[in-house]
Amino acid sequence: MTARLALAALAALALVSCSTTESSTGPWEGGAKFERGTMTAIADVNRNAEALSGKQVQIEGTVKTMCKGKGCWVEVSDGSQTVLAKSVNDAILFPKGSEGRKVLVQGIVRFKAAESCEGSDEGSGSGGGGHECPKGDIMVEIQGAQLP
Repeated sequence: MTARLALAALAALALVSCSTTESSTGPWEGGAKFERGTMTAIADVNRNAEALSGKQVQIEGTVKTMCKGKGCWVEVSDGSQTVLAKSVNDAILFPKGSEGRKVLVQGIVRFKAAESCEGSDEGSGSGGGGHECPKGDIMVEIQGAQLP
């Protein structure tokens, strides 16, 4: 009985931590604990995506745009270039209104990631109004993220 109660509590905690689409202006963190390390420039991710494919990187920039339905992806900009950062399994959902905020993302570079929205209810409307995922060759699959 105690094991079931512990599992139910853990499941409830996971659901609460994953459903973070409410608006937030304060600091926010999602996914794995973000341990700041050496940042990889967005230009380097774009230029060397094939070589970086499957490798973990940390990027820093500003949220240029984001998923309006679930908050499952953000475009991170350094002012001149952008890269798509996506929570493939929708485990990390950015708060609404994250556009324009500084963001730190840790994740795995995926090259030829055009199928990045597979399984994310694209076009079904179940993710909320306007849920549409961008397509592209380069993506950072988010493991952890911060809005400081």
